[in-house]
Amino acid sequence: MDLMKAAALKLRLREGQAYDALNSICQTLIYLSGNLISRSEHIREQKMADLLAKHCDTYRRAREALLNLGMSTNDTAFQELKDEDLVMESGPSKKTMGNKEELQASSCKQ
Repeated sequence: MDLMKAAALKLRLREGQAYDALNSICQTLIYLSGNLISRSEHIREQKMADLLAKHCDTYRRAREALLNLGMSTNDTAFQELKDEDLVMESGPSKKTMGNKEELQASSCKQ
């Protein structure tokens, strides 16, 4: 396999990784936004928040690799993921999670 084919394959794999991470972020936010957190569910909610952080980190690493492979910083499919992007809109008010971090899923489609 020549170098160009290897780079193209790596690019496709990183795109898949980024899409998978975005999907996982969306699913985790949807789960968290649908649950009212009681004291007894605080541990589960914290585990989900940790899982969300892991998915965000995976996406950010995949995006950084795509940028290193030549993707434009203006690419609309893989935009920079900021912490303020992690707020789930629910009706007239924003839902925030038990750890008081705002979680936005403006790019998540249900």
